[in-house]
Amino acid sequence: MRKAIAIIIAAVLLTACSRDSEEVRGVRASFEVQASAPWFSQAQHVSTRSWAPPTGYYSYEEINNQFEGHKSMENTSIETFFTKDGQAPQQGTFFYDQRSSRWKLTMDIKQTGNYNIYGFLPKDEAASASIVANSSYSNGAVMTLNGLSTVTPSDICFIVGAKDGATNDDDSGLTTGQFVVNAKETNGSNSNYIFLLFDHLYAAMRLRYTIDDSYNALRTVKLRKLELKALPDNDGTPIKAKQNAVITLQSNDMGESPIVGSVVFTPDDSSADAEMEPLYEGEVTLGTSTPVNFMGSFIPGSAAYFKVRTTYDVYDKQGNLLREGSTAENTISLRDIFGMSTIERGHMFSITFTVQPTYYYVLSGYDLNKPTMEIE
Repeated sequence: MRKAIAIIIAAVLLTACSRDSEEVRGVRASFEVQASAPWFSQAQHVSTRSWAPPTGYYSYEEINNQFEGHKSMENTSIETFFTKDGQAPQQGTFFYDQRSSRWKLTMDIKQTGNYNIYGFLPKDEAASASIVANSSYSNGAVMTLNGLSTVTPSDICFIVGAKDGATNDDDSGLTTGQFVVNAKETNGSNSNYIFLLFDHLYAAMRLRYTIDDSYNALRTVKLRKLELKALPDNDGTPIKAKQNAVITLQSNDMGESPIVGSVVFTPDDSSADAEMEPLYEGEVTLGTSTPVNFMGSFIPGSAAYFKVRTTYDVYDKQGNLLREGSTAENTISLRDIFGMSTIERGHMFSITFTVQPTYYYVLSGYDLNKPTMEIE
């Protein structure tokens, strides 16, 4: 079994109910699904001018677990479209049922047989979603996602490959560009197994927080909230809070990417201008050696300038709260830091913040308790 695929999502395809004897009765089928995505291509600091390309696929949960406070798979729903040529798509959502510890698919299946499956996750990141055939569903599809946030803590991904298997580790032949899965009727003692490959819709920033060694010897800093805002580009045009995306996919038998051209993003002019979006709310103590990582995803091409707002508490080493709810703001220019003219989806930019006192060599009590966040 490919190591890149590690998460099993048990799912149940609910049964359709016939209104009368003239309608076709749905069939019962249960599913177990495995979902994975490639790691981000990581942009290094401009001084290195190098890229680290993805080395394979990883479970969606494994990617998200690299970041503080992100959703686990148990809270992430997958919106899917089961399609057949000449028929309207069957749209449903995989969601986690805590009572049964299984994922369930909230749709009725009309018949068994082969389907081409398309979709994205997390479902709640899009206000609405629709799909049409790319000449035919066996050839591909055009998926439209509306009302996407320009900035979000979520890693929004879409399906670029699908395959059914005889068992929950039978992913032989799974590759990008193929979307055919076979749905077989089940009786409760057997299951269908589906394997899904996803790709990233957004670009992302990995915001890494550490604390200066000398300052850490005197104070403890607990990060309470992290927010991110997309800023206007050089022309001063405001960034809209919401955007729409059109993804064109074409199936192939060569294991190549099914994405036709580039994903097309358009601003939702009915939405307000972008404001601060929360990436994390909670409490995490910053350390000196191992950075605390946060993810801020954004629509590529929409912005290259951002404002980061960090809210934190400061304690002395006896645990006494000295400052509560202090904030620090930093402006980030990805073009200046990384020397890039264009920003593409699937790329991640790592930025490290070091917490240190306002004045490093001459300290007053206020300087100790009101540190700055310096970008390295």
